[in-house]
Amino acid sequence: MTTIRYRFLLITGLLCIWAGLRGIRAQTIPAPTNVLGVGDVMITAYNSSDDKCNGSSVNDQFVFIPLKDLAAGTVIYFTDYGWVSGGGFQSRRVASPANNGTGSGGTNDGIISWTTSVSVAAGTQIAIRCKYSPSASLGTAAGVETAALLATNSQPPCTDTYYMDLSDGSPDQIFAYQAASPRAPNPTVLTGVLIRGEGGWNSTLFDSSPPNSSSSTLPSTLVMGNSAFELSVPDPPDNVYFFNFLYNLAKYDCANPGNITLGFPKQLRQSVYARATGNNPTALRWTYPTGGGCDGFIYQPNPNLDCPQSAIPTGFTMPNACVFTVLQVKITAQPQSRTICSYQQTQFAITSQNAQTYKWQVSPNGTSWTDLTDGTVYSGVTSQTLTVLSASGLHNTRYRCIAMEPTEPSSVTSLTALLTVNDPPQALALTPSGPITCTALSVSLTASTTTPSTTFAYTGPTGPIGVANNIRVFTTSAPGLYSVTATAPNTCTSTASTTVLLDQTPPADPLLAVDGVVSCTGSATLTASTSTTGSFGYQFRNAGGVVAGSGNIRIVNTPGIYSVVITSNTNGCTSVAANTVLPDLVPPQTVTLLASSTVLTCAIPSVTMTAGSTTADVVYSFRGPSGVLGTQSTVNTRVISSPGTYSVTVTGPNGCTTLQTTSVTQNTLTPAISATSVTPALVCAEQPFTVGVTATGGVDGLSYNWVETTGSGAAQWTANVPSPAHNTASVTIPGTLNTLTANGRKVYSYTVTDNASGCSVTGSVSVSVTAIAFAAAPTLVSTSTGPGLPFVVTYAPAACSFVNPTAFTVEVSDGNGVFGVNSTTVTPSSSTASSLTFTIPAALVSSAGYRLKVIYNGSVYSPASSSFTVSSLSITASQTTACVGQTIQLTASGCPSPNVVVWSTGEQAPFIIVSLTATTTISASCVMPSGAARVATPAASGLAKPGAVGKPLGLASPAENRRLLGAPGGR
Repeated sequence: MTTIRYRFLLITGLLCIWAGLRGIRAQTIPAPTNVLGVGDVMITAYNSSDDKCNGSSVNDQFVFIPLKDLAAGTVIYFTDYGWVSGGGFQSRRVASPANNGTGSGGTNDGIISWTTSVSVAAGTQIAIRCKYSPSASLGTAAGVETAALLATNSQPPCTDTYYMDLSDGSPDQIFAYQAASPRAPNPTVLTGVLIRGEGGWNSTLFDSSPPNSSSSTLPSTLVMGNSAFELSVPDPPDNVYFFNFLYNLAKYDCANPGNITLGFPKQLRQSVYARATGNNPTALRWTYPTGGGCDGFIYQPNPNLDCPQSAIPTGFTMPNACVFTVLQVKITAQPQSRTICSYQQTQFAITSQNAQTYKWQVSPNGTSWTDLTDGTVYSGVTSQTLTVLSASGLHNTRYRCIAMEPTEPSSVTSLTALLTVNDPPQALALTPSGPITCTALSVSLTASTTTPSTTFAYTGPTGPIGVANNIRVFTTSAPGLYSVTATAPNTCTSTASTTVLLDQTPPADPLLAVDGVVSCTGSATLTASTSTTGSFGYQFRNAGGVVAGSGNIRIVNTPGIYSVVITSNTNGCTSVAANTVLPDLVPPQTVTLLASSTVLTCAIPSVTMTAGSTTADVVYSFRGPSGVLGTQSTVNTRVISSPGTYSVTVTGPNGCTTLQTTSVTQNTLTPAISATSVTPALVCAEQPFTVGVTATGGVDGLSYNWVETTGSGAAQWTANVPSPAHNTASVTIPGTLNTLTANGRKVYSYTVTDNASGCSVTGSVSVSVTAIAFAAAPTLVSTSTGPGLPFVVTYAPAACSFVNPTAFTVEVSDGNGVFGVNSTTVTPSSSTASSLTFTIPAALVSSAGYRLKVIYNGSVYSPASSSFTVSSLSITASQTTACVGQTIQLTASGCPSPNVVVWSTGEQAPFIIVSLTATTTISASCVMPSGAARVATPAASGLAKPGAVGKPLGLASPAENRRLLGAPGGR
C-alpha cells in the first residue's frame, strides 16, 4: 500500500506540473467552458473540391469535434491562411488587376467564425461549409474575412464572394483558433491540418513573401500526431490525375480496426491524427473514395474532363458518420460539509467518473491549499473517501478533492466542504471534598466545567443518582466510583469520574522507640513512629501526665514508663504505643594517673602522663599547674615538661566523672669544663694521638662523648668516668682514622654529661695534623735497564715517616718522560720504608727518556725521578747467507751492565761462533749477575731453512730476541 500511495503522489505531482504548463485551471464544477486550449478541438473530415461558383451543389467543407463540453456563446475561428515564421497568420492582400483587383496580388484564403448558442457536448461532430455562404450543422458559421482573389477563372465563370477556398490541386491547411478578434495578436491555435501536403509543413514562411495559399509552417505550440495532422500520400498506382487531385475528399476511418472513437482527448487525437504517410493507402487512418476508374474525388461535371463527378460519393457526406465518445473526469457527487464534536471522526466523499487517482487537500481559509498525507489525523487521502481520524484543532477547516487521470493528463477539483468542530464541555471535573474518615462520615461531590449552560447527569456505585440536571453539588456517605456526564448546548458531551475513598484505617504498627538512658549529663530520646505514610499528631504521657512538646520526638530526664497516642491528620484515626526509659548513673571505676618519670631532667625533658579506667568508652580531661591540657577526648595521655601537680577527670559514657592526681619534680644540674689537652705535640697523619678534657660537677659521675667533626668523617669514641674520679677523661685517636693526606686541622667535639641530671656541656679540641710526604725525588740505583729486568729505587719521607712499608706503587712515564694516559703503573715485588724493587714491564720499547714516580697509599706522589734508559735485547748474524757446515758469528746487544748475556748453548759472552746444521736454533737471555735474581727475557732466535746455496738466511725480526738458523740445500 505504501508503494501505491507514493506512486499516486508522484502521478499527482506530474499532473499538476503538466496542467501548469498547459495553463489549464482545475475546475471546481465540471461545467462546459468557452475558453479552450491546444488540442481541445480536432478535424475529422474535409472536402476541398466544389462546383467553383456558389457552392450550390458541392461546397468546400470540413468536420470538427470539441474534446471538451462547450458552453453557450463559445466562438472558434477557422482559416486556411498559412502560419508564418515568428508567429501569426498571413496578412490579407488585395488582388492584382489580373484578378479584377487593384493590388499586387492575393490569396484565395479567408477566415470564418463558428458560434454556439447552446452547450455542446464533447465528441459532437460539427460540419462547416466554409467557402460560399458559410453554414454549420450545429451552431452558426459566418464569414469574417473574404478571400482576396476573385473567381474569374472558375468553370463556369462566376464572381460570388467566398472565404476559405480549400485547394483541390495543391497543398492547403485548416487552422482552428481562439482570439479576442479574428486578427488579434497571439491567438491560441487549437489544431492544424495539412491536406495534400506531400512535402510536409514548410520550414519557413515570411509574410513579406509573395502571396501563397499552399504554404504554411507548423505553429510551435502544436505537436504532430497530437494536436496537428498531415495527410500526405503519393498518387495511387493508376496515376490518372496530372494535378494530383488525390484526397480532395477524406475522412477519419471509423471502420478501421486500429482506430478508436472512445477515449480520453489525448487518445482520440493520437488516433485521428496519426501521421498518414507512405504509399500504402490501406494502412491509413483516414479513408477516401475509390472506384469508377479513378481514386479520390473532384467535382468535375464536364464529361470531357478526367474523372467527372457531380456529387459527393455515398458514405462521405458530412458530418462524418463516426460517433465519438470523449472520456472526461467528472465529479458527480460533491463532498458535503460536516459538523461534529472534537472527539468524533467523520468522512468526506466524492463520486467521480473516469478518474483513476485522487488527492485530498486542506485549507484554513479556502485560498491556500495543502496536500494531505495519511497518518494519525487523516486516512484515505488518495481515495474517493477521506476519513478525519482526529478532529481536534480542525474547526473551520476546508477540504476538497482533485480527481485525476494520467492519460491526458486531466483533473477536476471538487467543491469545498467545511468542517465545523464543536468542543464538548471543557475542563470537566467531579471533585470530592475528601475521603470518608473517622472524623468525616460524609463527603460532597462538586461538578465543574468552564463551558456555560451545561447540564449534568450523575451515577454512583449503585446506579443513577436522582438529582436535577442543573445541580452541581451533592452529598454522599457511600464510598465508591462516581461519574458525571456534562452536555453542552451544542449537544457535545464530556464525562468525568472520581472515586470516593473510605479512609478509616488507624496508623499501622505504632512504635515508641527509646534512644539512650537517663544519665548524669544525658537524657533519653523518645521517638514515635508508624509504618503508615502521612501526617500525624502525637501526645506523650508518663506517670506525671502529659509530656510537653511537639512532633514525634520527646527528650526526657526522668526514667519510667512512657506512652504515645498517634493520631492521623488525614482521617483522625488513632493508635497507642508504650516503652520504658532506664537510668545510668554509675561513675567511671578504678581511675589511675601514672607518670612515665616522676623527675624531669636534661635527659628526660618531658614525661608522659597516662590515665586509665576499667570503665569502657570513657573520655579524659587533663589539668596541670598552668590549667587545662588540651581538649577532652578519648586520648588517655598527655606529655608535660614542667614540674607540678597534675590531675585527670575521667568521664564515662553516661556523663558521670571520677578525679585522680599525681606530682612531678625536676633536676637540671650541669657540669663545668676546666681544661683540654692534646699529645704528642707533633701529630702525624696515620699515627695515633690523644685528646682530653677536664670537667667538674655531678654526684653520680660524668659521661664523655667525642665526635670527629672534620677530616675523614664521623668516628665517635665514648669514655665513662664514674664518681668520684670524674674530673678528667681522654681518648686516643688510632692512626687508621687519622688519614689526612695534606697538612691541615682536625676538630674533635666533646659532650660532658651529668649522669644524674642528664644535663651536658659541649666543646671542641682543634688538632694540627702533618701530612705524610716524600722528602725529594726517588734515587735510581741504575740508569739503564731492559724489559723484564728488576729495577731498584730509594726514597725518604719528610717530617712524618711512612707507616706502611707495603703501600707503595710505581708510575712509569712513556718513553718521552710524559706522565698521563700512556703511563704504566707497576706494583713492586718488594718495598720498605726507604726502597723498593719492581720489574721493568715487557711492553716498554727501547727509549732513553723514561722517568718514574713513587706513590704511597695511592694518593701521595713523589717528585719525578731523573731519566733512565730501557733497551731491548737483539741478535745479529755476521752474514746473511750460509751453507750447512759453515760457521757464523752471532752477537747479542741491548743487555745493560751489570747484567750478562747467557746463550742457549750455555755460553756467557756478548757474542758466540756456531756451526750450522740443516736446522739450527739459538736463543739468548739478559740475566742479572750470579747471586742476583734471574729474570728471563724473551729469547732471541733464528731458523735456517733448506734451500739453494747462496740464498739469504731467513732471519726473524730482532724484536723477537730469537733466531732460527738454517743452511740452504737441505740434508
